[in-house]
Amino acid sequence: MSDTYRLQWDRELHGPRAGERRLRYRRRGGDWIEVGAIEDLPDAVRAAYERARGLEATTTRRRTSAEYARRVKRRSPVRTREIDRTLSIDHPWFNGCSVVMFLIAVPYLAYLSWQDVGQGGWQGLLGGSMLALTAGLTYYGLCLLVNSTEFQVDNEFLKVSHGPLPWYGNRRIPVKDIIQLSTRMHRSRHDLHYSIYATLRNGGVVRVLEYADTEAEARSIERAIERHLGIEDWDS
Repeated sequence: MSDTYRLQWDRELHGPRAGERRLRYRRRGGDWIEVGAIEDLPDAVRAAYERARGLEATTTRRRTSAEYARRVKRRSPVRTREIDRTLSIDHPWFNGCSVVMFLIAVPYLAYLSWQDVGQGGWQGLLGGSMLALTAGLTYYGLCLLVNSTEFQVDNEFLKVSHGPLPWYGNRRIPVKDIIQLSTRMHRSRHDLHYSIYATLRNGGVVRVLEYADTEAEARSIERAIERHLGIEDWDS
């Protein structure tokens, strides 16, 4: 009967070893053995691990191809530059599909709302509420058209700002508090998008990017910041 192994990564979140990753394995019924790298694993364990990673990569490629086939969203490219040891990343919000939807839906909602406002009574109150909602959607549509999220990373802070139109979510995080960045997928019935989160030394988690259309787009930003800060990518 073939041997069964368990492979495990431990990540230290507190104390002097915060941010370090430990790799260990054990044979069924045996004790845990810690190693320094994948290359130090027994041949059978390393071969199984490499086969599993190969299957995972194949599945990810298939899923990504299917996503591109389903989705027709187009966004301006992310722009990255580094000047005087300060990394700047510009992530435009512009999304052609969403902008077209807003151009169609907002005028129609505004027309219906304005008609109800003129009726008075409860219908007028409902029309006024719909008109306020339409104004909010109009502002969001303008943000999609002109706004971008800018990341600035220097020796002291990771700064996240949205503009030129004001939007919530501006952040200023000390880089000494960041031990890792990670990309997470959010799936709903009608949408699929990705966000980037920062894991802090105190155990907290802060979202630094709320919306990216594709995993590749989110990971490119994540890894650019990690490389600049000298943080190991746990997902690589």
